[in-house]
Amino acid sequence: MVKLPISTFLVATLALIGFIVISFNQFSREILQEVNTNKALRRQLSNSSNNENLNHAERPLELVRKHWSASEKDLNDDKEPGKIGLIHLGKCGGTNLKHTLDLHQDSQIMKFRPYSFHLEFVKPKLDKYYIWIALIRDPIDRIMSSWVFEHPKNYPYKKDPRPHNFKDDLFECYETFNGLLISGITNRSSRWETTENNINENNINENNITEYNITCPMLANDIFNEAPDQGYGIYHFQYNFDRALSPLLEAAKDKRIFVIRAESMLKDLNDVEAAIGGRNDTFESIVKYHHFRIPTAGLPRNERTLSDAAMKILCNVMCDEIQVYKGMCKAAENLSMLNYNEVINGVSRNCPKEANMDKCPEAPFWQLNKEQKKTLFDRYNGKYNLPYSGPKLRT
Repeated sequence: MVKLPISTFLVATLALIGFIVISFNQFSREILQEVNTNKALRRQLSNSSNNENLNHAERPLELVRKHWSASEKDLNDDKEPGKIGLIHLGKCGGTNLKHTLDLHQDSQIMKFRPYSFHLEFVKPKLDKYYIWIALIRDPIDRIMSSWVFEHPKNYPYKKDPRPHNFKDDLFECYETFNGLLISGITNRSSRWETTENNINENNINENNITEYNITCPMLANDIFNEAPDQGYGIYHFQYNFDRALSPLLEAAKDKRIFVIRAESMLKDLNDVEAAIGGRNDTFESIVKYHHFRIPTAGLPRNERTLSDAAMKILCNVMCDEIQVYKGMCKAAENLSMLNYNEVINGVSRNCPKEANMDKCPEAPFWQLNKEQKKTLFDRYNGKYNLPYSGPKLRT
């Protein structure tokens, strides 16, 4: 046995300790860098008022798409398409579903490698997937939930708040959804009048948007208009049934379509699992994820009821949404005619007229034409730095 001098042993020991320290420091730097990167990302997501120096790929909506959409670890990367397109429409229980699927990697759904569409156009990738699963919810309940979710007075209790100047101005104009519908959703001409002509002490508060010639009714109407590519306003309002699901309905005859209703998620999930070759008892429960740190009943703003007059206006505005919702339920393989009739009865409780329509009026009173949209977006550019990028207009 060779005996090493104590000096040699000490040198070797110190060298080993040095190597461990260097490796630990490098690892710590990498962790710190990742944390700082995530913090910077959150700041960019949360602060869309300072976007002057960002290029197109760095704008907030692009960041949302990149980090909160299809590339999440528990769902398939679109570079290697699976067999299922999964449409995660906001405020329909999509986060609960993703957490549930993540715990059931051996389920048939996960074996088919679903790709999640969230804040992303479906139409360009329709041909990639034959099986489609869409998360849906009663349109009126979904929009009311979106209002509570986005209200700035609830931000302190939110796990992941994302402030936005547009939303701050909107909620300064209208603190309640009932007030927005009654005083804001009126007619086309009101959105072009000055804010001073639309002040109502009970529902509208004057704020600094007047210097940009942007009115409170203008903001109110345009939370329901389709969002431009850069995004403004309230995403859960604008990325809606019509935008996300209409292209799928148009191609329904060539696809297998399933729906998972937020109101009966566990049953629908097991039914879909069985329909594509799995067991109808694969999922025993749904994982509940809470966006707020307290129960929603305890939030400062949690209004979920409307006056009869406000509900009538909302049903009018949501007519197209309701028709797409009905169409998806009718096209879904996993819903019976009895289920469909239950859906219609549910819609009828709030919107009987729209529930029994086959088609909405051609020109809704609240919707803008292309020229008006461009004028509106140009005005928004002055305050929110979000230039118009919609369809090219004929001059």
